[in-house]
Amino acid sequence: MGLKASMIKYIHKVRSLDCDTTFKPINGWMPGINKELTLGRVWMSEHDRRTFQFVWEEFMSLVKRLTNQSLTFTALHRGGTLLGVNADMEAAPLLGMADALLQTINIPSVAEQIKTPAGVIKKTVRACYSHVKRGLPDLSHLSLEDRDRIKNFMYIETVEEVEVFKVWIRTVADPTGVILRWWEHKEMHEWLLPSIIQCLSHMDADIWHIMEATSNFGEAQHSKNNLEAGTGMGLVQSFIEYDDIDARRAAAIEVMIRSGNLHNPRNEVSHRYSHRNARHANATRKLQQARTEREELEDAEQALIDAQARLKLLRAEVKSNSSGRAPPARKGKKARSKLSVGGTDSNATTSKDSGHGVASQASSSRKRAGSESVQVNAPPKRLKTGHLKGWGVDRLGVQISAVKFAEEHWDEFCADYPELVPLVLEH
Repeated sequence: MGLKASMIKYIHKVRSLDCDTTFKPINGWMPGINKELTLGRVWMSEHDRRTFQFVWEEFMSLVKRLTNQSLTFTALHRGGTLLGVNADMEAAPLLGMADALLQTINIPSVAEQIKTPAGVIKKTVRACYSHVKRGLPDLSHLSLEDRDRIKNFMYIETVEEVEVFKVWIRTVADPTGVILRWWEHKEMHEWLLPSIIQCLSHMDADIWHIMEATSNFGEAQHSKNNLEAGTGMGLVQSFIEYDDIDARRAAAIEVMIRSGNLHNPRNEVSHRYSHRNARHANATRKLQQARTEREELEDAEQALIDAQARLKLLRAEVKSNSSGRAPPARKGKKARSKLSVGGTDSNATTSKDSGHGVASQASSSRKRAGSESVQVNAPPKRLKTGHLKGWGVDRLGVQISAVKFAEEHWDEFCADYPELVPLVLEH
């Protein structure tokens, strides 16, 4: 464990600790200078709960020896200074830390409430949302609403809504079972969901919102440390390099505190929240715009599908007429064909022939039909052609019977002789 007295003394001024259990630096955010500090480092080869408990016990012992003050948390100790710990979701490091801290609680009321290491974690740890989202399974097969609900589960506001979510998450489409396994991991430890969802946490609400829901500040220290110290060093060489780095950093911090000349004067929590809210608002606006455009595209595609289906239906109706083909397009008003009896032409609408009385029968039929409409969209299967017998039609200089004209060219017959249609359809 590498701690330098001139650097570790600032642990009593930092707001919270960022503990990266992969690279083992001890990072903390110091509000006075608006800066993330690497306060110490731990070199270790084991990665189990008991080892991490030993590391925390030794760490607290060294802090007491080097600074003459105990490492304290506001939720666990009288006069505590640390709000909590930002961490990923690894169980062994957090449970080892909780085992060590459980023995140090010196507030009687808190000691009565917290009897287990899980209780310590619920009171002091806030999980990194970057790590929470990093483990999300593939949700592309779900609806947009369901995807958003799962991705934002950490923002559920009430315990009742959490219980509803627990039931609902088991009903979503999950052909491979990966979503259920992801959620079962969240329920595996009783302290994990409380470190993610505020309404389940035992942490004070004000402290919860002051602490950042990310360990990215600590993650960023890796690059900075590697840039200054290099990589691939042996154990002894790394001790020497980091001791020199910590000495330089401690001197720079002392200058900033005494002079008030901060490295970044606009790096406080209020600035960070303001910038983050602006980024979130911009991202939400872009998401809403993309969603609107996608909905408009879907509507247009559906309208195209409907139009194509309608066109197909109309084509089928045209092909189903009595002649088996679409009638030719007409130019202007076509001259009406003439009906003839015994070779004598007679206009169907003005014929007074009493022998057959087609026109008069058509007139009387129209009177009987009244306002009833006749469906002539498709050729009827059976025509009553008795009224047309003996009549002929002049088509392009060729005489054909009116019966044949009606049976084979029904659409044209209806167009040329609408007054006769009720007669041949009459039953």
